[in-house]
Amino acid sequence: MIKFILVLQLCFVGADCHPPMSNQDVVFDGWNACAISGYEQSIIIMNEVNELEQNKPLVRFWCTEQYEKKTNI
Repeated sequence: MIKFILVLQLCFVGADCHPPMSNQDVVFDGWNACAISGYEQSIIIMNEVNELEQNKPLVRFWCTEQYEKKTNI
C-alpha cells in the first residue's frame, strides 16, 4: 500500500531556500490528506515568519510516496 510523507520548504523571493523538512514519523494514508496538511502547515509557517513584507517568504510543499515494506511471516 502506498503512503505519503509531507515535505515542506521555506524560500524567500530573490534569495535562497532552506533545505526541505519532513517528519518521517507522520505518514498519510492518501495524497489528499497529505496535501491538505501541506496547506495547513504553510499557513502556520507564514503566520510565524517575521518581516513578511520585506523578505517575501514562500512555502513550497509536496507529498512523496512511501511504500510499506511487506514482511514474510
